[in-house]
Formats: sequence, C-alpha cells, structure tokens
Amino acid sequence: MPRDTAAGATDTTEWTAHMDGPARSSVSLAGNLVLIGAHGSGSVEAFDRTTGERRWQTRVPSWVHMDITSDGRTAAVGFGDNALSFTGRAPSGMSVFDVQTGRLRWTHFDESSVMSGAVFRDNAVVYATALGVVRRRSLETGALLAEDSLPGGVVMAPAAMRGDTVVYGLEHDHVCAILASTLKRVWCRRFEGMRMMGHAAPAILGNMVVVTASQTIGNLSWSEFRALPLRLQARLIYGSLFPNRYYEIAGQRFFALRLSDGGSVWASRNYTKVRNVDGHTAGTSVLTDSAGLVVLPQANVVVGFDPQSGVERWTAGAHLARGPALITHGRAIVAGTDGKTEVRDVKSGALTCTMTRRTGHDRAGAASDGRALYFVDRAGMIERIAIDRLLACRGEGLAPA
Repeated sequence: MPRDTAAGATDTTEWTAHMDGPARSSVSLAGNLVLIGAHGSGSVEAFDRTTGERRWQTRVPSWVHMDITSDGRTAAVGFGDNALSFTGRAPSGMSVFDVQTGRLRWTHFDESSVMSGAVFRDNAVVYATALGVVRRRSLETGALLAEDSLPGGVVMAPAAMRGDTVVYGLEHDHVCAILASTLKRVWCRRFEGMRMMGHAAPAILGNMVVVTASQTIGNLSWSEFRALPLRLQARLIYGSLFPNRYYEIAGQRFFALRLSDGGSVWASRNYTKVRNVDGHTAGTSVLTDSAGLVVLPQANVVVGFDPQSGVERWTAGAHLARGPALITHGRAIVAGTDGKTEVRDVKSGALTCTMTRRTGHDRAGAASDGRALYFVDRAGMIERIAIDRLLACRGEGLAPA
C-alpha cells in the first residue's frame, strides 16, 4: 500500500491506514499483523505490518474498549458499552477469532461489559467482566471451564500475568491475584481511601506489582492535604461531610506490592489532581529493571521513577495523555491527546523530540516490534514510523506536512 500523505502523515511515516471507526486502545501485534478494534462501531481489523494493507475485517456486537490480546494463533476481543452494559442491558461478552483469517471461532455473551483484555493459559482464555465475574473458557470451543467472582468490577484495566498468576485492578479499591489455570484466589488487597483501581492496569517486574489509584481525602497525610490548592481542599472536605452526594479526588498515586502475597513494598507521593478526566482515568506503569514510567492523567503528569524503590527521578507534562508510555532504546515515548507525542531520556527526562499530529491519541500508547513504532489516533488512523527515525530527531522533529 503506498504511503498515505493525509493529514498527520510526514515523510518519516512508512505507511498509514484508516480503520472503520474511532480508536481508544493501542494496536496489538500478532505475527505479521497489526490488530485493532473500534470504540464506536465494534469493527475488528487486521493490517499487514510491512505494507499497511488491510488483511481482514469483521465485527463484534458492541464497542471495543481495550487492546486485543493474542497468542499468535487466535485473537480475543472483549466487547460492551461502558454505560449501558455495566448492568447487562446491551450486548456484552467475548469473541475469539483466527488471527490469520479473521474467522470467528466463537462468541459468548456475558452479564456485563468485557472492557479489559483476556489472558491465555493452557489452551484456554481467561477474562473478567465489569461486574467482577472471572471466567476461563476453552480457546477452541468457548466452553466454560471455570467461573468465580472477584470483590469488584474489572473495568478498563487489563490484567497483568506472570507464569500462572494473573493480577487484576478492581473497582473501586481492590487488587487481586488469581491462578489462570484454576481461578483460585492467591490474595486480595483493599486500599481504603483509594478509588478507580479498576482503571489502571497492574504492571509486573519480577516479584513486584505496580498499581495506580485515585486518591481521596481518606488517607492523605496532613502535609499532603496542606499542599493542595485551597479550592481542592474545600471540595475534599465537602465530599467527606456529604459522601452520599459527592466525592472529590485529590490526585493519583502508585504503589508496589509483592506478587507472591500482595504485601506492600513502596508507595509514591500523591500527585495533585489538576483536571477532571472523563471516563477512563488510566495510570498504567511500564517497567524495566532500571526504569519505571507512569502517566497520571488526573495530574496530567508523566513520572519517571526507580522501579526498585519508587523514588521519583523526574516529571514532565503529559499533554492530556491517558494511554501508557513506551520504553525503548533508553527513551520514553508518550502520545498525547492534544496531538503532541514526546520522546524523553528515560533516566533523566530530558526532551529529545516532539512529534506533532493534528489528531491526538487517546488511550492508545505506542506499540513496538523492535524496528518500528505503531500509533493509532482518536479518529482511527494507524501510523507506522521507524524507531530510529523518531529517536534520532531533535526538537520539533516530526511535524505535520
């Protein structure tokens, strides 16, 4: 497919493609394909990684909210409306497709939305719903193999998995670990005074899980409370006096827990809320052995930190981003909702490149196959850019044509 030079493309763009509907999730890479699901139309599409040519297209019965997951042979796509099907009033469930052909293997309808990703284990797919029901189904037939309930809904936070252990962030204030092979619960932790733990995916590094939550007045320290703007202090006090009418968020913070038992390892400071985020508040960390990175949308900040201690290394503006950052080649890449994508040194936070697009990226962070980066904007335009071209630019290096 020839390179598309439509709005937003540049001479550094290897190809662009346009999906049928708006996008909120990142692309997924499976073999030689780029997979993506549409937020409004339920379109599920596969594009050739090298050329951008559409290889197949199909649909699920409702919206796709989160990244498609794949084991290389099959692709699991959860669907549901983020308002209507919380209580089962709209089509909600899971579909599994053949990756290379797009052929539907099976669809099962569930009692509420499936807005987070599935995981694969022993020829089975494991996923959870917005009402907290977790299911294990046969990958081949969709037959129900096991089912259990969690102490909170799985909203838009994909699970993290290491070995047989799967970790979920749950609404409003729980994190739980289960075994994918049996659904047996390993541990659950409740964080009083926290909210929206079902919005940010856990991230695993070794025996450590990093999770993010929104902070209420419930467990702010006195010094943290005093550091807040006066108007935010007043709203927090009002919310604590009339909790049935209103509650206010003070900011976001992230925590490290032991994967083995859920015990605390470290906790960040509170990052003060500067804006209301409509819908998914996000806050998923990305981790390497030497660097951690998290985008906190309510605070509109990117935080670089030491993953072993949680010590903050640097902060920068997030350009209203809700999607996860990407760490590659010692750089941090954050795609903003306002059309600005920034590249920074992952250790120091020094800005090395800014890419400008007319349409921004919502919950969609960059994806990488080691040679190229894949972005998808809110309107559903997918763009492939060589990693070395983006990392080599300086300043406003990639501006729209």
